[in-house]
Amino acid sequence: MTATPYRERHHHQLPRSARQASLLRNYRYVRSLNTGGLRPTSRQTAESSTAGRLFFQIIAAMAEFERSLIKDRTRAGLEAAEAQGRTGGRPTVVSDDVLTVARARRARGESVSAIAKALKISRATLYRHLEGQA
Repeated sequence: MTATPYRERHHHQLPRSARQASLLRNYRYVRSLNTGGLRPTSRQTAESSTAGRLFFQIIAAMAEFERSLIKDRTRAGLEAAEAQGRTGGRPTVVSDDVLTVARARRARGESVSAIAKALKISRATLYRHLEGQA
């Protein structure tokens, strides 16, 4: 494993235009182009010149477009999963049987704290299910 140069480990030393996470990868790519013939006279010149600002704006637009594609793909994947009957998230701890018992105990006047303790669930969970299906 090769050591990461100090500049790449400490993003606070990167130019302001490259601090956003979406641009960091693109910025490193631009820096790697220095060996391929694209070599500005200084980093300040690359960011302050008209061509340099245009270049970074194009990179930013590409990063924004890429992020938009990721969002679209994620949304499409979630919709496809839902169409197949799969849902994400943590499974609920309150089954219909537990909720029926909780409702019956609540109807008898028992406190939510006592019911939650007896059923080994939190009060917040019990309130959420009692209010959600009342």
